Amino acid sequence: MEFFLRIDGQSRGPLTHFEVVDLLRSGAAAQTTPAWTKGMAEWGTVADLPAFEGVAGPRAPAGDDAVLGREVAAATEVAPGRWEAVRRAMEEPKRRPQPWTRFWARGIDVLLFTAALAQLAALTGAVDPQALLFPSGDLPSTLLPLAIPALWALVEALLLATVKTTPGKALLNIHLSRADGGPLRPGQALRRSLSVCWRGWGFGLLPVMIVGFLLTYLSLSAKGRTPWDLRDDLVVEHRPLPEWRMFAAAAVLVAAFMAITAATGPLELPER
Repeated sequence: MEFFLRIDGQSRGPLTHFEVVDLLRSGAAAQTTPAWTKGMAEWGTVADLPAFEGVAGPRAPAGDDAVLGREVAAATEVAPGRWEAVRRAMEEPKRRPQPWTRFWARGIDVLLFTAALAQLAALTGAVDPQALLFPSGDLPSTLLPLAIPALWALVEALLLATVKTTPGKALLNIHLSRADGGPLRPGQALRRSLSVCWRGWGFGLLPVMIVGFLLTYLSLSAKGRTPWDLRDDLVVEHRPLPEWRMFAAAAVLVAAFMAITAATGPLELPER
C-alpha cells in the first residue's frame, strides 16, 4: 500500500509504510499531517490511517511534555500489538533488504516439498519420481514439474496464515506478519504465495525466474519491500541469523537432495 502526505504545503509520495513511520518518528510528520491513500474519498490525516495507530513522534525534551499533550500519549497506548510490530520492523538490522536470505529460504522450502513429493511418488508408484524433475517429452510429463511450485504456493499460504512462517523461513529466522503483528489472513497469504510463485519464481521456468529475481532485487533495494508485500502492507522481519542456523540450513539442503536422489534413482535417459 502506498501513502501520500502533505508536509509544509508540498505533497510527498508515493511513500511506503516504513517511510511514513520514519517521518513520524523523526518528527517530520505527525498524526495531524494531511494524508491520503487509495480507498479514501478525500484527504484526511495520518490519524485516519489505521496502519499508523500507535506510531508516536520523537520524545519531547524534559519540561516540554505538556506541549506534546494527550495526542501522543494516547497514540502510544492505542493498539500496543501494532506498535510492537512496527517497532520491531523499524530496527535497522531487520529493515535492511536481504534478498539472498529470502532466496535461500524459498529454495529450501521448494526443495523440501519436492523431496516429499518424490518420496510419496516412490512409495505409491502413482507417478514416476523422475517425471517430477525430468520431463520425458509428452505434455503431462512436461507440465508436472511446473505444478510443484503451484502446489507449494497453496501449502505455503496455509502455513503463513497459521504459524506466520515456513520451514525455510524458520531456519533462516524470517517471520512474516501484518502491520499490526497478526498472522496473514488466508486471502492475503494466498495472494502473496501465488504472486511469489509467478512474479518471483516464474513457476520454475529459468528465463522467467531470472527476470523475476532481478525485479524483486530492484524492488527490495529501492523500497525495502517486494510488490506483493507492499500491496497488503506486510512486514517481513529478518531476525538475527547465528551460524548454527546457517549450518542447519545447509544440512537440510543436503538431506533434501539425498531424499530426492533416493526416490528417483539413477537418471535413465531415453533411447535414441
